[in-house]
Amino acid sequence: MKNLKTCNGKIICPWCNGNGLIYKAIIKGLERILFVCNECEATWESYETIEVDTRIDLRTYLESSGVKYDEVSSLDKDYNWINDLELKVNENYYDCPLLNIMIWLGDCYDINAVRHVMVKKSILKALEEELSVPISIETAEKICVECKYSF
Repeated sequence: MKNLKTCNGKIICPWCNGNGLIYKAIIKGLERILFVCNECEATWESYETIEVDTRIDLRTYLESSGVKYDEVSSLDKDYNWINDLELKVNENYYDCPLLNIMIWLGDCYDINAVRHVMVKKSILKALEEELSVPISIETAEKICVECKYSF
């Protein structure tokens, strides 16, 4: 879950590469919580497993659970589930305004350490590879100063 991208506080689907948003669904009759893309219907049983390689198809999941896809009449959809998650479960991650993805506070610390010339800039190479996003210290100088996690 560490590298998930967000848009306006909502999780972007990694399977359809940003074409859809992931909502938390409570499927009536099954009483199960699933995390589903509103565009491609990629589905995960846990927020912790949301990755390209771990997705299952919603239709396949429902039918393997004994529910016909066409008969599912009601899903409670919650697109703001990540807000509750950040507060209750995952307080060491946040939606980074510099990178526009969820990052670990330790990664934020590393970026700020480079900003303040406490460590060499080369540390960002490994971080860019891990997060799969470019990191610009020049942009960080403008954005990070406003962030509550910055030092």
